[in-house]
Amino acid sequence: MFTLWSSGFTAEQVEQVVKDFGRATKRVIEAGFDGVEIRGANHYLIQQFFSRFSNHRQDKWGITKHSHSRRN
Repeated sequence: MFTLWSSGFTAEQVEQVVKDFGRATKRVIEAGFDGVEIRGANHYLIQQFFSRFSNHRQDKWGITKHSHSRRN
């Protein structure tokens, strides 16, 4: 079951999601797949961190001129 956070993730929750993606990828590779494809469009979670329209964070996960260019 999914839980929605109307106030956004805390920094700790973002870190947990990053770890969860890593663990999921490791399990998929251990199961014999070559890799994974992470959906990042259409307002999925990852896309929201790259969008200036949805990411208004003021911490290290927010978008600044420097951080946006670093991700590309």
